[in-house]
Order: sequence, then C-alpha cells, then structure tokens
Amino acid sequence: MTKSYNLAGTTLVRTISKSRQLPHAAIRAGVGVQIVFFAVFLARFAAAGQQLQTIIVDNYQPYTFQNEKGEADGFSVDIVKAVSKVMDIDLKIRADTWQQAMKELEQGTIDLLPMMAYSLERDKLFDFSVPHTIAYDTIFFKTGRADISSVKDLAGKNVVVMNKDVAHSYLLSSGLSETLHIQLVDTLPEALRFISSGQFDAAIMPKLVGMVTAKRLNLTNVDHSAHLIDGYNRPFSFAVKNGNQQLLEKLNQGMNIIKHTGEYDAIYLKWFGTLENPQIDWRWAMRIGAVLVLCLVVFAVWNFLLKQQVNVKTRSLAAEIDKRKANEKALQISETRLLEAQKMADVGNWEFDPSAGTIWASDQSFAMYGLKPSTGNIMDIAEVEACVAEREKVHQALIVLIEKDIPYNIEIEVQPANGKPPEVVHSIAKCIRNTEGIPLKVIGVIQNITNRKKVEAQIHQLNAELEQRVSRRTAQLEAANKELEAFCYSVSHDLRAPLRHIDGYVDLLVSRCRDGLSEKGLHYVATIADSARQMGKLIDDLLQFSRTGRAEMNREVMAMNRTVEEALAILQDSYAGRTIEWDIGKLPSVPGDCTLLRQVWVNLLSNALKYTSTREVARITVSTRDDNGEIIFVVADNGVGFEMQYVDKLFGVFQRLHRTEEFEGTGIGLATVHRIIARHGGRVWAEAELNQGAKFFFTLPKQQENHYA
Repeated sequence: MTKSYNLAGTTLVRTISKSRQLPHAAIRAGVGVQIVFFAVFLARFAAAGQQLQTIIVDNYQPYTFQNEKGEADGFSVDIVKAVSKVMDIDLKIRADTWQQAMKELEQGTIDLLPMMAYSLERDKLFDFSVPHTIAYDTIFFKTGRADISSVKDLAGKNVVVMNKDVAHSYLLSSGLSETLHIQLVDTLPEALRFISSGQFDAAIMPKLVGMVTAKRLNLTNVDHSAHLIDGYNRPFSFAVKNGNQQLLEKLNQGMNIIKHTGEYDAIYLKWFGTLENPQIDWRWAMRIGAVLVLCLVVFAVWNFLLKQQVNVKTRSLAAEIDKRKANEKALQISETRLLEAQKMADVGNWEFDPSAGTIWASDQSFAMYGLKPSTGNIMDIAEVEACVAEREKVHQALIVLIEKDIPYNIEIEVQPANGKPPEVVHSIAKCIRNTEGIPLKVIGVIQNITNRKKVEAQIHQLNAELEQRVSRRTAQLEAANKELEAFCYSVSHDLRAPLRHIDGYVDLLVSRCRDGLSEKGLHYVATIADSARQMGKLIDDLLQFSRTGRAEMNREVMAMNRTVEEALAILQDSYAGRTIEWDIGKLPSVPGDCTLLRQVWVNLLSNALKYTSTREVARITVSTRDDNGEIIFVVADNGVGFEMQYVDKLFGVFQRLHRTEEFEGTGIGLATVHRIIARHGGRVWAEAELNQGAKFFFTLPKQQENHYA
C-alpha cells in the first residue's frame, strides 16, 4: 500500500515518470528497473473488459475540470483515460463536489477517483496506487497583504480551505487549527473569490491550481506567498475503495504501460510543460530515487503477500468447484424428480419468446400433443396448431396477455398427433416484462384435465338426479306436513270436544248432585276432572311441540340477557312467595329466532324452579363461555337432581325421571328445548347428581363478533 511522500522542493508539481530530463544515469537506471519490475510482476493480471464509474472535481485546473463543451478534461482525466484504454476499461466520468466524490467512493457507488492525495487518515478508508504526480501548497491572499508570507503568519486569521481536502486535514492534525479560524468551502474557485472580495484573510491550496484558477477567473487582486508549505505535500494517486486490490493492480499496470510507451510524458508536457522549470536538482533526484527504491521494496513484499493470497484463493476455488459439482448433482436429481412429478400429475410447462416467435416446452407438454421432444425442446408451432381446433381462441388469449396484461387462463380440446383420443387441457400463463414494461417472455403451465372433466360431467349428472330426488322428497314431505297439520287440527278440535264434555258434566254432577254423592264418590269425580285437565295439558304441549318443529325461523341478532328477562317475567307468578337467589351473568348477543329461544329459557328456568321447590332457598345460576367457535349457555340449580344413568331419557317426549305426584309436568318441555336448539345448529345435554342439583347446557353457533348486552 502506498505511504506518505514528503518531497520538499520549489517547483509547482513533480512527475514520477521516466522523464527525458533526468540528469543522472543512476536515476534513469532506477526508473528502468522499476518499469521492468512492474511489467514482469503485473503481466499476469490480464485486463478483462469492464465498465467502471468515476467522479472528477470541477474547477481543479489543470488537474480536473469541465471544458467549454462540458466534457471532463485535465491532466488527471487524460491519465485515467489513457490507463483505462490500455487496460480495456470502459470508464464513465461525471463531475461533482470533492465531498460527494469521497463519499461515493467510500460507499462503493463509484469505483475509483483519478486524483487523490495520500494521507494517513485517508489510508484507513481507501487504497492508493503509486503516485503519478506530486503537488505543493502555498498561501493565497489579497494583493497588498504584507503581513502574510508563511503558515506562522496565519495565527488569529480567517483561513479558507476546501472541506475534507488535504490542507484541511493538515491544519487539524498539526494543531494549527487552534491558533486560526478555519472556513470551509466546497470548491477552490469559491475560496479564491472570498479572498478577492476581502471576506477572509487567506486560503491554502495547491500553488499551481490556485494560480491557474485565479487567472481563469480574472482575479487580478489575488496573490500568493513565495514560500511553499513544507509541512506536507500532495502525492496524487489513483484511489479505490479499501480492499479493491484487483482494480488497483490493473491501474498500476496501466500506469506502467503508458509510462513505458511514452504516453505519460506526452500528457505531462501537454499540461505542465509550459508551467514549470524543466531543470531537476540533485536533491530532488535523490528523493525520487529513494521513492523508487521504496516502491520496489513495497512491491516485493506485495508480491509475496499476493502469492499467499493466490494459494488461499486456489484452495478456496477448489472447494468452490467441489461445491458446484455437488450442486449440479443435486440439480440433476431435482430435475429428474420434477419430470417424474410432471408425469404423475400430467402437468407440463412452456415458454414463449415474442421477439423470436419460438416456444420451448417440457417433455410432458410434448406428450399432451402427441409429439416427440425435439432438439432443445423447441416446439414446431405449425404442428401444435394442427392439434388445436380452437387456435384462434389461443391466439387471442396470448395477444391480450402481452398487450393488455389480461390473465391467460383457457381450456381447450387437443387432438394428439399420434392418433390418441381427444384430450382437454387447461393452460395458464403470465408475461415477464423489463423495467420499461416491454415483454421479455411468456411462461405458462399446461395440465391434462380430461379425467377431471369426465368426473365433473358425472357430478353434474348426479346433481341433476339428486335434485330430482330432492324435488320428489320435498313433495312427499310437503304432503306429510299437510297430513300432520290436518292431524293437529283434528287433535286441536276433535279431541278437545270430548274433554270439554267430560269437564262440563263433572262440574254439573258436582254442583247438582253433591248431596247425593258420598265422600268416595266426590273423590272419584275430582280424579276424573284432574285427568281431563291433564289430558288437555298434554294435548296443548303436543301441539306446541309440533308447531316448534314446523314453524318458520326468523333469525336476528338478539341480546340474550334481555331474552332471559322476558322469560322470567312470564314465569314470575310460578315462584311468587319463594326465596330464590338468582345469579345471571353477562350473556353475549347471538343470532337466532327470538320467540323460539325465549321458549328455551322459559322451559329450562321453569324446570329449575320446579325441581328446587323442595329447597328452603333455591339457587339458580345462568352463565356462558366460549368453546371452539360456539357459545355454551348453562342453567344450574341446587334442586333434587337425578341419576346420570337416566340422562338419555331427559330430552325424549313424555320421558320423566320423577313421579307426577312429586313434580307436575308432561315431559315435553325438555324435548321442545332439544328440538329448538337443534334447529339452531346447537347441542343440548345435562349433568347432575341425586340431591346435589343439576346443570343443563345448550350451545349456539358463534357469530364473528360477540356484542354483550
């Protein structure tokens, strides 16, 4: 890696080259040795054509600037162009500020900078080539400032430097910034204008750049010190991002080539030949020789390290080759599996190239058309179209996909070329486009759906037959319902008339013949009346049970707490005078038939009231919980309970677990609950222990969002 060069001297700029003006034979020999060494060492790094990007700093004449045509120009621009040409590098150049150039090089947005002065601070971020020129700085000030001639005269003054420039780094690292006031600018012309206007006291910049820029801007009142700043110099080199050794090697090789061919000298004379004294003193020559020796030592070490890197990379490359072979084998296995899977699923894939008008297809795609795969699996479009009667449908679908991006999704009948029976295929495709929206290719998938279409036809036929059967069954059910309605009407009217007669004549017998009846006779008559009333209650409950199963449901979202309150209002006369502890929780709103669900609560709460009638204090609890998409409602009591071995009888018609003498009822209430909940898509069950109370559960489907009321 290139290190700092502090070459004192009085010239504006020095070139490190095979100069025709070197006065000493030893220096010429040193230069020759360097060229031969570079050529031998770097000959193995052949330059492959590549495209790179760089930034030049405008108004840094004569090194880098934009000329009247807006093109990049200057000594460093010509040098980097010459190196790029001999190394077969396509270089894109644009102009920007120095700060932006350094930022983009550090981030890797650009590949190199043609001119950057080496410093220890920059060495941490960038790698540098061998210097191609060395420049020296001086102090610029407004004409007539006799109080400024050297750096020590800048104490307490406002000094202008370019941001992140070497001069800026020098003032910060040397401690001089503590004795003066630094003013930062983006360009050197801006700095000279501030000096010319008297806004600041002095500016530090390369002597040659400052002189050329002041002359170009016609700043006749700007002068400079006769003394050069001896604290640092500017060894200008190519700079690349830290670690980009491959590019740095190419740039060094290109630099040596143009020096050996004499192109470097020609560029140097073009820009500096008329600006500096061509004589070279012995002191400068000795320093150049020292630099060359240092370069030889650096490259010797570099060569050793490079060999080590080559060995490491060779081993890495061998491992990479083994890895690629393993990947290729895995890919072959994967392709074999894919082909087998396509055969099993009768699926193929294809690609259409709009620019070439060709179709590539997989083996299975060829098989669907009864064709044999060709070389490269390129389909003959004429052979494919001969198999498709609906070719216009295919053409139109492909056109609208490419032109309007309308999805390609078609089913067509194919007559295989090998004479097999016709097949139905389903094909889908999408268009791949570039960033400008231009179609690149169409990729698609084709599947043989002949068997599926046959199955669909069978399903359609079965559905039609099923609809006919359903229609017949519906008609039968309607007839049965009408018969049931007629039966219910008969029960409601024909059976009630005899019961009314029995009840009426019993009343007449008691009222008119009470004195003639014995006590036992009156008991018999009372028993007859109770049985008639019980029979009437049974008939009413049966009619209610029948209507429950046939009534049309009117579903709506209902607040369950309000429904429970309505049920309690209906039952309030049945528990008047009793001590009952009610615990009714917060219940969710659910979809359902309000009238039917109210009947559920009436029956369950009535059941709880009935079987807690023997308790001094009855406790009845109503609660709820969520369970896997449905809501469970619970009615619990501390009544007499029942034995679980008889639980299956609870929800049947006329099924009772207690005698009528103990607890009245017809045994239809819980059957009605079961029928209503079943019509709502729910379930009903019960849990109990004898003399320990009972719990009755029912579920309702859960709506998407439960609202509690």
